[in-house]
Amino acid sequence: MPISHNKKYTSSIGQITKVKSRYAPTPSGYLHVGNAWNFFLIWVYTRAHKGKIFLRIDDGDSSRVRPEYLEDIFASLSWLGLDWDEGPQNLRDFQISFTAASKLTLHKSVWENFLVQNFHLVYPCTCSRLTLKAESKKSKALKSVKIEQIIQGDCLSGKAKLDFFCSNHSCPGKDETLYKKRESSFPGKAPLTPLKFFTSNDENPSAWRLYGIKIGEAIEGPNLSSSEESEPILWKKNDTPSYHWASTIDDHHYGINTVIRGADLENASALHLILRKLLGYNLQNKQDYFHHALVRDKNNLKLSKSKGAQSLQSLRVQGRKGEDLLAFFVSHLNQRLQTQFNLSDLSDLLTACTSNEFWNKLLQISAPNISEI
Repeated sequence: MPISHNKKYTSSIGQITKVKSRYAPTPSGYLHVGNAWNFFLIWVYTRAHKGKIFLRIDDGDSSRVRPEYLEDIFASLSWLGLDWDEGPQNLRDFQISFTAASKLTLHKSVWENFLVQNFHLVYPCTCSRLTLKAESKKSKALKSVKIEQIIQGDCLSGKAKLDFFCSNHSCPGKDETLYKKRESSFPGKAPLTPLKFFTSNDENPSAWRLYGIKIGEAIEGPNLSSSEESEPILWKKNDTPSYHWASTIDDHHYGINTVIRGADLENASALHLILRKLLGYNLQNKQDYFHHALVRDKNNLKLSKSKGAQSLQSLRVQGRKGEDLLAFFVSHLNQRLQTQFNLSDLSDLLTACTSNEFWNKLLQISAPNISEI
């Protein structure tokens, strides 16, 4: 018997939870089938482990946020019919209590404390990612710096204290006069403690990057040297947190211990794990990361909001029902895993996902192709 279009898929989760996951869409476009697949997997795993789901809308990049995209998140999730436990329940709730702006004080406070303790692992920089990538190829010697050298304030050339900061020698963020300007407000601090950073009102606003290429010498953890996130921005030129910084702080603040995301974010997971270790978060609660295959289009390319991937909104306009998409997901699992799960009763699927062996097998299968819908 078909499930009612208005059915809300809920699960009895008990009083105490071990797993707490989050679904974190960005309001930079209309949600697409890949976003729904991700939420479906999050929901299945979390409900299987009697856990809780937190809805975290990542609106930190204000230049890409649109009111219609925010509205679409709640409309799409309501249409899909999968529930969540914490976080905003509607657009007004989000605007009152869960925007990036409402968390800025928290993010900035943690950032300033982080600078005091880890000033030797960050540097000011005005360069774009492309500029740094080009310059780093010319200046491989810069990458051989030891963490101990940075702590002592030695530069690579022995001429200027700030030479190691950025591989681009023309980067204004290396200007010693401007650097002293930042430092002057904090007398008595270590010579290289960068506590006063530029804002958008300064003549040469700087972002702050993690000196990640040798981070493995400072802590035990993943090596970012082969990743495009090898020297990521943690604090942006406009005096707001980067996605990586905000995501790490939010996960800790809301008690998230399970992250399920697409395989394209494996590098981001490695960076977030490093930040968690630097901040001491792993000592308080361990975080598990799982990565799944991405939904592809008819050309076998991953779906992208910016490139006009078929949205859930378009499916709604066509008269399609959320339960139809969920049935498609379940059918895909049955086909790839040789199972016989039924959308009308997901208890068998939830029970199966309590097995680590089955869950890991599920993560290894290919995701649905949108051309099959």
